Amino acid sequence: MATYIDTSILVSVLDTSDGLHSPARTCLDEVPQGIITELVVAEFFNVISRR
Repeated sequence: MATYIDTSILVSVLDTSDGLHSPARTCLDEVPQGIITELVVAEFFNVISRR
């Protein structure tokens, strides 16, 4: 099941989280725009919760 979400928001958050390419950021590079796996969404909320 794919989750549809604005990937530009994810990219900006993940890029500024720690300056490193997280697994989620790598996934974003490999999937079609707008289709994000649960792993990416989980990592996204991981990043948010650390702030």
